[in-house]
Amino acid sequence: MLPAINEKISSICSEKTIKWLLKRQLSDTEDFGGFEGRMNKSSDTCYSFWIGGALKCLQNGIEFVSKKHSREFLLKRIHNIGGFEKCKGEYPDVMHSYFGLAALSIFGDEKLQEIHPALALPDKSFLQLYNDFIYFKNCNIPFSSFFWISSITEGSKCMSIGSGILKGLVEVSLK
Repeated sequence: MLPAINEKISSICSEKTIKWLLKRQLSDTEDFGGFEGRMNKSSDTCYSFWIGGALKCLQNGIEFVSKKHSREFLLKRIHNIGGFEKCKGEYPDVMHSYFGLAALSIFGDEKLQEIHPALALPDKSFLQLYNDFIYFKNCNIPFSSFFWISSITEGSKCMSIGSGILKGLVEVSLK
């Protein structure tokens, strides 16, 4: 599924894309190790994930990043009340906290689960979703372009199935 996409992307200008992404890591400012989204912009916690994840997907371009400095940058963005702030001096929020943790995982924090860089999900969650996808496909249950686990209850799994708009809830007993 995703390897085929990765192969196609890798064959199309991946070297230039990797170079552009690597240039987003700041090396001469107080945001040393962080990533900017565009030239001459401040670094932002979530860009560490967006750019780090893209590099990991593209022929493992993440190996050229200064991971040590990226981790140091991210750890400086942890606010004293908890969570990650977007930029220095701001309050933390859920989005930047999530992507800050995801970026730390990409840059090799051994205390965190590895994540799937294209989906920002822990690898274990991705594998569960993939297995659920195969299960539903093999049961000939119709679904469209995406699905997600809405809840897990004792003995059954509830899955929301839809195409942008939820069309229903299917409950399947797991034995």
